[in-house]
Amino acid sequence: MPVPEPNTSEASSCLQLSDRTVQVLMELQLPRLTVFGDFLDAEECEGLIGLARERLVRSEVIDSWSGSGAVNTARTSEGMFFERGENEPHRAHRSAHRGAAEVAGRSR
Repeated sequence: MPVPEPNTSEASSCLQLSDRTVQVLMELQLPRLTVFGDFLDAEECEGLIGLARERLVRSEVIDSWSGSGAVNTARTSEGMFFERGENEPHRAHRSAHRGAAEVAGRSR
């Protein structure tokens, strides 16, 4: 099944969505990666961070000997995952999903 991806071939460095202009900051073909700027505004970002803050945990790496996850002191990032349907009423959640749907709808 093909994976939706943004069609950036017709745009210079921006995609016009229904409520904002999103910058295409970088693209790679292999692996397929597109980095967007202004996908969410500052208030939406703060809203998602606020929803996630209490559940953030240190990111792990895979221990090459055991194959299990382990905290590495060199890695300082934290992460968490929202469950499907969680926080749907929140403005930032709606904006992220709408933006992703619009970008994916511009598939090649």
